[in-house]
Amino acid sequence: MSEYWKSQPRKFCEYCKCWLADNKPSIQAHEFGTRHKNNVIAKIQEVQKKGQKDYEENKRLEHDFKRMERNAALAYEKDLERLHNERVSKLRDEETTLRQEIDEEDAEIARQEARVEEITEQLAESKSEWFEAKTEEGYSYFWNVKTKKTVWVAPEEGYVSLEEQESILIEENAGGESGDAPETEPKEEIAEQDLFHF
Repeated sequence: MSEYWKSQPRKFCEYCKCWLADNKPSIQAHEFGTRHKNNVIAKIQEVQKKGQKDYEENKRLEHDFKRMERNAALAYEKDLERLHNERVSKLRDEETTLRQEIDEEDAEIARQEARVEEITEQLAESKSEWFEAKTEEGYSYFWNVKTKKTVWVAPEEGYVSLEEQESILIEENAGGESGDAPETEPKEEIAEQDLFHF
């Protein structure tokens, strides 16, 4: 029988960074050695330091994230407040504009009503209470500014003709402020409503 060389199994120590025979006496002798023990203690201290450093780093990152979230929340609240204030300001401006337009329209309506009332009073103070008017078909009828009564036949006591009414309105427009001829539609509306009440 021939003899041949067989290598012994070996084991690597992670603490000491060296190789040793992979058998129980060699391993025990190495692990009970001062060098190995010092290397184990140094490794444990290194792990502890690394753990402490990682813990402090995580705490710092957590603190930074909380600060960033708080700043983002404050910025979001400020943006919401700014948008709300802009919206409120815009709505107030629109409200002010609408109120001004409404006030101007109300004032114009009041002026027109006063003008119509003034002209109506002036016409009522004229020589007759009866005024001539025409239907949409062009037929003449006569209406009383006081009683609102309408008739087809010219009243015996006389009436204000369309030509006379035009001249009164022209005179009024010449002395008025607006220069617009007042409309005679209210007369026709009254006449059409009470056309057959005589």
